[in-house]
Amino acid sequence: MSPSDSDLLFRLAQVYVAAVDLFGQREDAWEWLMADSVTLGNAAPYRLIATTVGYETVLEELQRLQYGIAG
Repeated sequence: MSPSDSDLLFRLAQVYVAAVDLFGQREDAWEWLMADSVTLGNAAPYRLIATTVGYETVLEELQRLQYGIAG
């Protein structure tokens, strides 16, 4: 596995765990990761995590959802 593939897999795992913590169910977390999000520019979270900026944006969105802050 290349370093960039390892980094992407790590990011996906981090976001997935955070989403499961938030939504409580693996299926709900996966659905959120795959669905286009208006607050993320109509992109699915999993598509954004390939870049550092996108990854951080997705984590920030999860934090906003956790604290009930509209994006």
